[in-house]
Amino acid sequence: MHSSLKVFKHFFILFFKGIFVGAVDVLPGISGGTIALALGIYHELIYTINRLSLNSLRLLFKGRFSKFWVHINCNFLIPFVLGVLVGIFTLARTIEWLFSHYTVFLWSFFMGLLIISIYYLLRDIKLKRKVLIQLIIAAAFSFGISCLGSVDGNTHYLYIFFCGSVGIIAMILPGISGALILIILGVYPTLIEQVNRFSLYFLQFNNPEFIGSIFTLSIFVAGVLVGIKTFARLLDYLFRRYASSCYAILVGIMIGVLYRIWPWQNDSSMSGNNTISQLVWPGQYQDDPNLIAAILLFLFGIIIMVILEKLGFISSKQSYGQQ
Repeated sequence: MHSSLKVFKHFFILFFKGIFVGAVDVLPGISGGTIALALGIYHELIYTINRLSLNSLRLLFKGRFSKFWVHINCNFLIPFVLGVLVGIFTLARTIEWLFSHYTVFLWSFFMGLLIISIYYLLRDIKLKRKVLIQLIIAAAFSFGISCLGSVDGNTHYLYIFFCGSVGIIAMILPGISGALILIILGVYPTLIEQVNRFSLYFLQFNNPEFIGSIFTLSIFVAGVLVGIKTFARLLDYLFRRYASSCYAILVGIMIGVLYRIWPWQNDSSMSGNNTISQLVWPGQYQDDPNLIAAILLFLFGIIIMVILEKLGFISSKQSYGQQ
């Protein structure tokens, strides 16, 4: 009985972490990889992705289901993926609504989460000269990416496949928002629309809206699978060989992206279809700055992460050896 409760608890902890990762991944500005890293499941996620291979499919086709289950780490994969799907298809609309109406509140909360995550990572990194230089370069690169405005792009199916491959790289890599990359590539509105259509017309197989959403999302997912499989293996190799450098680069990327999630940003337009966001002080914000509430939510984000770490839900210790 005790063992069953332990398995049940493990399932739902991973499930709810998956919901958080999936929901965050649809928001521009913060990466689902960042949340996975902060929640202590990043390394197991990368490990599990690398276990998905032709060898695992052979085990499945040969009917060796128990070995297949263990090989691809289904005890982790199934609850996490289910949670991610729930986060994307259920919570995405709610979070988008909150983002539209309470932008300052959400960015303040997310900034608190990100800053405490940076602290936890820095705590375990030996900042030697070489590592510090790598951190600074990564922060500068991330800052440059985050300063890019969104543009209209092509929605050809091959382009959607390409965007899936590129976007998932950003979603895996902590600090770079996959949703932001998709906005820059110009396919974010199209994909959100297709996700909403899929949810609205779910299982209406004769409905052209459902068929169209399935086709478009399937092409995007195919690109995701190609990108995630290729990049996850590279990440795993780099972490095992150059752990300190990898973490320094990740922290630098996370620091650089702080620009993007500053709560008070006034929208302005450039020539053509491009748009940019201008950072301002609360007193210069185009709407009500809600300064006190923003500060409280920022602190709330930090407090939540601290409590979760104390309760053992977050592991700040790195599983790869430091070099």
